[in-house]
Amino acid sequence: MATFFSSSARLSRRKEEDEEKTVGGGDDDDGLERIALLIDRLKDDDVDLRTESNAKLAKIAKALGPERTRDELVPFLCESVDDADEVLAAMAKSLGELGSLVSGGPRPLLEPLEALAAIEESSVRDEAVESATKIAKDLSVEDAEKYYLPFASRLATHEWFTGRTSACGLVAPLLHKPRVSDATKREAAKLFARLCADDTPMVRRVAATELAKFAKALANSSPPPGPTGGGQGDDDDDDPKNDPLL
Repeated sequence: MATFFSSSARLSRRKEEDEEKTVGGGDDDDGLERIALLIDRLKDDDVDLRTESNAKLAKIAKALGPERTRDELVPFLCESVDDADEVLAAMAKSLGELGSLVSGGPRPLLEPLEALAAIEESSVRDEAVESATKIAKDLSVEDAEKYYLPFASRLATHEWFTGRTSACGLVAPLLHKPRVSDATKREAAKLFARLCADDTPMVRRVAATELAKFAKALANSSPPPGPTGGGQGDDDDDDPKNDPLL
């Protein structure tokens, strides 16, 4: 992505301009040079150098600023999810540190995390799930319901079992959001029930390990309307067979 990699050239030019103003440069100049190098190394042929740069995405984002992080860095990462496992694991972990560094909020980070959460390598998926749960905490209730719930839902219904295993750990964080709607709670419960009954044993096994967290999150949230919630609902909701927790 030429637009993004021009960032390193801009940082280098900024360093040269600063040096003209301040004879001898300084720590800030060295910092700009290191950031420019990190950006260049995101596409280096050396796997270790790409891994190192992906592990320092927060430093790159701080240097670029919130808007360019949203408009340039995040789209570049979305296009870079076909790489060595160690590079992707570093990327997945770093994405969880960018929540406050993206203009308009962390919602755009869900796109690369969705791809990483479906990767075959489990270490990459684990880092993606952990980062996504961090992002969930930073989202507003409106964004959580509008973007995070569909994000978790797509993974829960993913063609490959890898995405569905990741989804097992992504439902409970939604229930931790204050003032989340009853409809969202019902949908989250249905998603988790679906994962518990998945055709793939590995998905059911991961769902079983996440069951305690999900049950605690559900218990701590206000009960959704339904057969036992005392709320009004459609006739289908009154049928115990349609209760996602049964």
